[in-house]
Amino acid sequence: MTTIRQISIAPDDTAVTADIEAATALRNAVYSIPSGTNEEDTTPAAFLQEFTGTTQLHRLWLCELGGRPVGIARMHAPLEEGATSSYAEILVLPEFESKGIGTLALRVIEDEARSLGRLTLIGEAEHLPDPALPRLSPPTGFGTIPEDHIARFLAGRGWSFEQVERKSTFDLTADLSPVREHQARAAAAAEGYEVLAWDDATPAEYLEPMARLYERMSTDIPTAALELVPEKWTADRVIQRDERRAASGDHTQITVARHIASGELVAFNVLAREMSDPASTTFQGDTLVHGEHRGHRLGMLVKTAGILRWREQNPESTRILTWNAEENRPMLSINEELGFVPAGYIGAWQKRLTP
Repeated sequence: MTTIRQISIAPDDTAVTADIEAATALRNAVYSIPSGTNEEDTTPAAFLQEFTGTTQLHRLWLCELGGRPVGIARMHAPLEEGATSSYAEILVLPEFESKGIGTLALRVIEDEARSLGRLTLIGEAEHLPDPALPRLSPPTGFGTIPEDHIARFLAGRGWSFEQVERKSTFDLTADLSPVREHQARAAAAAEGYEVLAWDDATPAEYLEPMARLYERMSTDIPTAALELVPEKWTADRVIQRDERRAASGDHTQITVARHIASGELVAFNVLAREMSDPASTTFQGDTLVHGEHRGHRLGMLVKTAGILRWREQNPESTRILTWNAEENRPMLSINEELGFVPAGYIGAWQKRLTP
């Protein structure tokens, strides 16, 4: 018998329960399938923190078959005014697919979304490379994915394929001379700007400037036709993000470009790894250049400065993973110039619910 049981998590939870440990293990097992590695594994403490905080409503369910955990379902609903969508994800162990578990989990998510007044679901899934399968193209015209079992499941339940995201990897053990050369050229083009960097907690004087950049992150990156609303950021929200990163056990580096004349922060890049394991994979998160300051190679500047500083301070981490929309050519071009190579493709999907 299949059951779907909600795991209760408070906004300020830090206690890892047996349910969180089980859900984390399931998440890691499914995420490892496309690459065949565990480099995208997360810890129970870090996974728990994805469901805390007060800027979104979070839901996590454990899917069980005969009392055995075989999958998870999750939903995150932004609380910004005018928000109509929720992020959803369903993960089921391969040996338990095609048993109705995913369909039942989706029904639970849809019912919860409707109860919150959210009539759009947005989800992402990494699609397994298979050259024998037909290819699907999104409306953006950038990139393709195979029509695999994930695509068939989603399309068969009313989801529309909207966007392709490329996963890329960078070898931190390689000779970084080309990165230094790119940094030098970027610095020459960025006259009137300077680079700053810090680890973990945001310095007090940069809380408001970083809040403004995080707001731009929600509006300036390509989002295709996904129904997203601009996020509202304050200094308190930046502090909350820093605290959740610390509680998750992450070590984070922020590299920024500051416009000297105005003193404003106008570009930033985030690198992070698991604090307890110096050899863990590095994840490159948000990277943004403020629209009014583009054309000065600031994206290249903060990325190269970030990589060089990170390599010096985290020599045991051997790889960087990052994700970019296929139509985000400015950022992808920088990555390609630096030596990032494709490592996978993620489809962004959307479903509009009936009330």
